[in-house]
Amino acid sequence: MELINKEDPIPNLNMASEEHYKKQADHYRKSPAYSKMLRLYPLLQSYIKQCEDETLVA
Repeated sequence: MELINKEDPIPNLNMASEEHYKKQADHYRKSPAYSKMLRLYPLLQSYIKQCEDETLVA
């Protein structure tokens, strides 16, 4: 295996913006995988609904 950037083999570890993560979460919540997970785990679904309006990020 050969590294593309031989001068800097350490990946960029900068975090994306909060807006990026919010878009990712919104996209996931609309996905078939998320819907399937909620159907398979009804208890998880109830917990998600309980904390839906919570502010988890300061």
